[in-house]
Amino acid sequence: MATDIDPNAPFRQEGARYMREQNRRMHQHLAGTLAGEDPEELHDMRVASRRLRAAMVVFESCFPKGAYLRWRRRVSSITGALGGVRDMDVQIAAIERRREGLPESQQADVDAWLQGLKSRRDGARNAMIAALKRWERRRRGDALDLLLVRIGREDPLCCLLERLEGARHG
Repeated sequence: MATDIDPNAPFRQEGARYMREQNRRMHQHLAGTLAGEDPEELHDMRVASRRLRAAMVVFESCFPKGAYLRWRRRVSSITGALGGVRDMDVQIAAIERRREGLPESQQADVDAWLQGLKSRRDGARNAMIAALKRWERRRRGDALDLLLVRIGREDPLCCLLERLEGARHG
């Protein structure tokens, strides 16, 4: 798989490459997630955002001072918005499957429950769409990609010295 981490590659460059790939995958599924026609688009975008968020923790030391927390919050916010909708999609689908096997006398209660879940899901989806449009409008994906390109090209020794100098004075 192209997104696997190469253990023989330099840490910083491999981290930047992997995070850029996940960022690219998020962008690849953005339009489909916003359209809402295929739940797999949302699922795939969520997977990419979770992988990106996890990789950011592993490669935290590669980020410039102050950038890590800012970007981790931004990616976590998107991941949370995606997850809220995806989790409800999965719940609704599971309940709908189970509903079919119930006696008709119980289906009305399940239908009322489903209606409430779908209403909450619509609210979560509206919040997700707002968050994704903000991400897109502010060109967060492009800005993150530029940062990751820089991270991948920087001399690790120079960055370590900058961090040490900052820690000594901070």
